[in-house]
Amino acid sequence: MSTAAGTPSSATAPRPAGVTLLAALNGVVAAIHLVLGVLLLFFGAMPPNVDDHRVAMIAGALLAGAGLFHLANGILLWRLRPSGRLLEIIQSAAVWLWVFPVGTIVSAFVLYYLTRPGVKLLFSGQPWPSLTPEARQLVERDAYQSAIVVVIGIVTAVAALFLLGLAASLVFPGLFGPARM
Repeated sequence: MSTAAGTPSSATAPRPAGVTLLAALNGVVAAIHLVLGVLLLFFGAMPPNVDDHRVAMIAGALLAGAGLFHLANGILLWRLRPSGRLLEIIQSAAVWLWVFPVGTIVSAFVLYYLTRPGVKLLFSGQPWPSLTPEARQLVERDAYQSAIVVVIGIVTAVAALFLLGLAASLVFPGLFGPARM
């Protein structure tokens, strides 16, 4: 059953689309990191005739670790845990410079969204029924900013396509260049 404002009337806080999107993005990134990490670990474990197998093993372990971080962060965000918001803020701040300029744009919107008073309140750990009507309105005002969600989604989709193309060009070097004989 829903209230007039469209939020669930249950004892748990509603999960806004922005938080759902961030949790899902963390899940997708976790899957990509884990698959690439396992592949690098697999190829790095091949006999020493494979060049730089140690580098592949280290890179695979780092990617798998990053995948586990994203997976945990996605779960914490999905469950509206305060630590999920904190980890996402740390992650966004770290990505700010690493993936310039697309990561900077996405991170700016994510940081803006997660630092809104209503979103902070949503992740405060307070039971939904204990919030005052004014606090619930603040959550609805800040957490349901559809423009922010749309921008984060579009920019992330463009970034994902770019990174997929980059990864494909690295994995299959002849795919985008002239054929070598």
